[in-house]
Amino acid sequence: MADLSLSTASGTELMFWSFAVFGTLFFFLRVAAMVIVGLDSDDFDDMEGDVEVDDLDPDASQAAFKLLSIHSVTGFCMMFGWGGLTAYKQFGTGAVIATGVASVAGFATMYATAWLFKLASHMTARGAQFSLKDVVGKDATVYLKISKGGRGKIQVGVEGITRMIEAVSDDGSEIESFKVVQIMRAMDSSTVAVRRKD
Repeated sequence: MADLSLSTASGTELMFWSFAVFGTLFFFLRVAAMVIVGLDSDDFDDMEGDVEVDDLDPDASQAAFKLLSIHSVTGFCMMFGWGGLTAYKQFGTGAVIATGVASVAGFATMYATAWLFKLASHMTARGAQFSLKDVVGKDATVYLKISKGGRGKIQVGVEGITRMIEAVSDDGSEIESFKVVQIMRAMDSSTVAVRRKD
């Protein structure tokens, strides 16, 4: 069995370990923050928002931004590290070949993530013409906890489509996940203020 001890690791091994550990830890910390703390994924993924680029094809532009998202970069780090370690230590390849295998694994993960985001965007294309004014007064369910004085996400049904919308508490209080709220008003083009329904 290959020796994975860091005490005798070469510079190549340490590089792969760094990518693997960083990517894996960041992935799990990010998931934990979203689930436990209710941290909005957009706080990390500003690059994943809807961006208008005049001179580029909209689909190509969208795919490029998804390719450079925190999700895909984290996936690249994880797979680059673990793929490189597997090739270098388990199969005994040289540093150059191991780096090539790691790069292929990392970029494949990035493209797979971009493809999944693109597929998801096509699934929500129906009813794209949507205004937050359409949901004012409606009941919704908190999806990601709305922290005190902070933001969260709600889901609300509009014309048969479930929408995920950024939300703040109307009175600044914390609202836990899965609570039913009423949408009071639109704060801006992407955020609404909600109030808990007791």
